[in-house]
Amino acid sequence: MKKTILIVALVVASIVALSSMTYGEASRAGYKVTFTVPATPKSTIVTDGLHVKEYLKKGYQIQNAWYNNNTYANMYVVVKY
Repeated sequence: MKKTILIVALVVASIVALSSMTYGEASRAGYKVTFTVPATPKSTIVTDGLHVKEYLKKGYQIQNAWYNNNTYANMYVVVKY
């Protein structure tokens, strides 16, 4: 029984430790880090800061953001995969 509890505690501790590593820490530790990004999004929209919250609620992700000096507004490219 004690051995089972010890094994479960070690597994949980290792999962927490590995999931909290940054990309740089994982690379230095010798872990292989792979990022998977879909080739084409289903939908791409350019919006301003007033409407971006609506798209985030619908499941969109922010791909790019910048400040537009002409309209003095934050602009966002939101995508849905």
